[in-house]
Amino acid sequence: MANAGLDLRVSASATLGLAYTGQVGARAQDHAVKGGFTYRWSAQPPRLRSPEADASGPDPRSGPSPSK
Repeated sequence: MANAGLDLRVSASATLGLAYTGQVGARAQDHAVKGGFTYRWSAQPPRLRSPEADASGPDPRSGPSPSK
């Protein structure tokens, strides 16, 4: 009996998978290939900011800064 599998992360949220299972006997053979796609999402996606935005200070979309 042989089993092999591979998962490839195509993005931060998505994974492609491929698996093989095989068995060879004296009078019979059995082979299977299985593919899969997994997508995971969160309630709030991460914010992407450019290096220029980091140099210019806080993100104006994040709201007012807390008072001291």
